[in-house]
Amino acid sequence: MTHITELGKQRFQELMMAPVSIDSKRESIYRFKFRSMDGVKAEAQHKILAEYEANVQTDLNIYQQVQVHLKEKMTSKPTDYERLKSAVRALELSIDICKTKQNWIDNYKVEMKQEEKQNGTKE
Repeated sequence: MTHITELGKQRFQELMMAPVSIDSKRESIYRFKFRSMDGVKAEAQHKILAEYEANVQTDLNIYQQVQVHLKEKMTSKPTDYERLKSAVRALELSIDICKTKQNWIDNYKVEMKQEEKQNGTKE
């Protein structure tokens, strides 16, 4: 059985509420936070989820804008047409992943509301 000191508990709370950098470790940090949501209050859980939701939406917007731009470039049959076609396909994957994340977020929010209702806690 493990024991966490008071200092460790405080550090955990700090880490859970710390902003997540927009870098290559972003998803890993959010996954850690999601696995540890039971260690923070509902208000903090909502904040973490809202931040993640905003980041996913930003990513989706960028991917969609770039995809539109590349498709427009492809209409003129440029010499790098095949490269653009591959990039558009890769963006389709990124867009689908974002949409899957959004679906997961929506489901998580519904579950949180149901649990809060059952427990009589506020959002």
